[in-house]
Formats: sequence, C-alpha cells, structure tokens
Amino acid sequence: MTAPRGVAVGEGGVWVTSAGPPSAEEALPASSCGKLVYGGADSPRFVVVSDLPLQGQPRAATLPMTEAIRFVLEQRDFRAGPYTVGYQSCDDSTAQAGDFDLYKCFSNAKAYARNLAVIGVIGTYNSICSYAEIPIANEAPGGALAMISPSNTWADLTRPEGMRPGEPEVRYPSGERNFVRIAAADHLQVVADAQLVKELGARRLFVLSDPSFGTYMETAARNLGLEIVGSSGWNSEDRGFDRLAERIARTRADAVFIGGFLYPNGGGLVRDLRARLGPDVALVAIDRFGPVPDLLEAAGPAARGMYVSVYGIPNSELPPPGKRFLEEFEATRAGEPSPSNSAAYAAQAAEILLDAIARSDGTRSSVTRELRGTTVEDGILGDIRFDEYGDLVAGPVTIFRVVGKRDPNSSDGFYKGAAFDRVITARADLLR
Repeated sequence: MTAPRGVAVGEGGVWVTSAGPPSAEEALPASSCGKLVYGGADSPRFVVVSDLPLQGQPRAATLPMTEAIRFVLEQRDFRAGPYTVGYQSCDDSTAQAGDFDLYKCFSNAKAYARNLAVIGVIGTYNSICSYAEIPIANEAPGGALAMISPSNTWADLTRPEGMRPGEPEVRYPSGERNFVRIAAADHLQVVADAQLVKELGARRLFVLSDPSFGTYMETAARNLGLEIVGSSGWNSEDRGFDRLAERIARTRADAVFIGGFLYPNGGGLVRDLRARLGPDVALVAIDRFGPVPDLLEAAGPAARGMYVSVYGIPNSELPPPGKRFLEEFEATRAGEPSPSNSAAYAAQAAEILLDAIARSDGTRSSVTRELRGTTVEDGILGDIRFDEYGDLVAGPVTIFRVVGKRDPNSSDGFYKGAAFDRVITARADLLR
C-alpha cells in the first residue's frame, strides 16, 4: 500500500516518492469524503464509511441513504458493542459524469485501505464500482476490509459460475471473501422470475436469454416443475424477430423469459413476440429490460401486460420493523419527500455492519468474518443470511406489471407506467 506517488530520473539515478505507511491518523480525502460525524467528545475508535454516487441522477436515492446510515449510528449512540464508531459519507461520482467515476472508485478504495481507523464500507451503489474496489479492500493492511452493498446485483462479483477462469483469485486475492450484499443479485432475480411463471399458472416456458441468465433460469424452472420447451440467445441489434417468434410459437410456450438489455432493439423483439404469440402468453423480463418508460416508448402497446422484475422490497411491503424504522426516520426529515426503499436498505446495511463490529475483536479480519456469518431475524428487511459467496440465501424481488400508465402508489420513475404486482422471496436452493 506504499506504491510510488512520483518518479523522476536525473543525475544518473531514479528518485521515487511514496506515501508513508498506513495509519489510523491519515485523513480521508476531502475531495471525496465529508466531515467525520461522531457524537462523542473524543475521536472514535473506528470509522465506517459509505461509498455512494452523490452527484447527478443517483442523488435522489443516495442522499437519503447517507441520512439513514447516520440515523442508525445516532440511534446507537455511535457505538458498536465496546467500540466507538464515527461515520464519513464519501462520494464516488463526479459532476462531469453525473454518476460514479471508476477512477474515484479506485482511489477511494485505496484511501479506505490506508486509513487503519476505517473498519468497514457501506457500498458501493453501482456494481462496476465494487468491481474496482473489492480487490483493493481485500488486500488492505490489517486484513480484508469488510464491504456490504445495499444495491449491487452483478452475479459475477461473487458467483464462480459468472466469473472467468482465475477471476475469483483476482477479485479476492487474499483468499478471504470480504464482500456481502443485501440486494437480491441477478441469479436470485432470475429465480424469482421462474417462481412468477409458476404462480401465473404457466407450465411451458421458453427461455430467451444470454447463457448466464439462461442457465440460472433453466435450473430454477426445472426445480419448480416447469417444462423448458426451448431456449435461444437473441441479438438486440437485429432489426426483426419474426423467425424467432415463429419458432417460439411452434413450441406452444405459455410463458417467455427475456434476459438481456432493452437497447438497441428490445422493443422490436417485444412487438414481434406479441404479434405472433398473442396477449395470453406471459412475457417476463429482468430489470435490465427497463426502465419501463423506455420500454413503453420502444415497444408501444405491445409492452402492456409484460412483467418486469427488480431486486428488493418496496417500502409499502416492508415488515413491521422496517415500517417502524421508516416512520421514525421520516420524522427527522420534515418537509422532505418520502425516500425510496434505498434508505431502508442503507439502514439495514448499517445495522448489520455495526453488529459485526460489535461481535468482532476489533480487527479488520474479525469484522469481515463476523459480517459473513451474519444472521438477522425480523430486521428492517426481514430475515437475512448469507451463503458462502456473500449472497443472500433468500431475498425479496418485486414484480411490476406494465400497464401503460403511472401507478399512483409508485414514486419510482424507473417503473412509471407499471403497477406493483407482488413480492417474491427468491430461494437460492432452487439453483442446485
């Protein structure tokens, strides 16, 4: 962690400048991190940081997340068992990008690792940012630095089947897993879509997806007793899908799972499928086929009746502890609009991390071990347990149905034009 900061050549020699050794006294960069928040008179023993994009479009979701994390720490008097804990909110975005910046993700992670007072990271918000940060935190001085993400969904952050050969060793070079997430990742979202197909009464499923999503769906569907009547990849750059739609029609499928991205021509796929298969065949897509307003614009009326899944549980469906948290939290935000479910997810992540710190011996390695061994019963988001990869053993996935008009109960612009349908608890054991 003392890589060269500058190199110069001259007078027959090479001059190298480097940072000093890691230290608990080293300040986090003011260009990324806000002031330390702490309720005690002296300095806290440890610092928890959040790593979120606080500029541009994500702000509406991420600013309430920082407030929720601070609220949890205040409720606990800035303590985790025998340890005092402060909080710093760090920004991984830039004004120019209006979102996360990969260089800031990298440099933030280096700063957290070097500051020995930092005992855990809540974040990141974007999966690709975690992709950069996990290996750095994994080799932090004093042991792998714990990370808990409220929102990352990329399966290949954790799942060996989503990684290339040798990639687990690159992602976790110390050999110890230091990353967990409380968002139902891609593999669980696909399981939820399979469970939805069964709940809709469909029995004959055609899987239209790239290999990663397709493998998850075929395994889950078979374990649920669904018949896979066919499968195919599809190219979103194709201009027409008449032949593909005809092929699916011949299988007499009563549901089609669509894995992939909406752009550039997913709208054309939906139009051709609906034209050939009719309105009674269920079309089920993952969240990468959104946002729903774009889907409606791309596919027109053919999109109506489609089901689109997304990780997480909406505020309206939170269990009693979650609703109590929101009531207390919103009371501190007079005049502010109600937050999305991102605030509840951030608060749950903060509680889990603080509990892991409380159970630890005060070392980074111990916090990471305790974090991975977490069991939550009746928490803000319900029950939580992690598998050997740091993923949820079971996690909620929300299903929306595209209706072509805004659901008055939904404040999320991503799903404008869709109505809440149901929450499904996706079980990872359906992938065995």
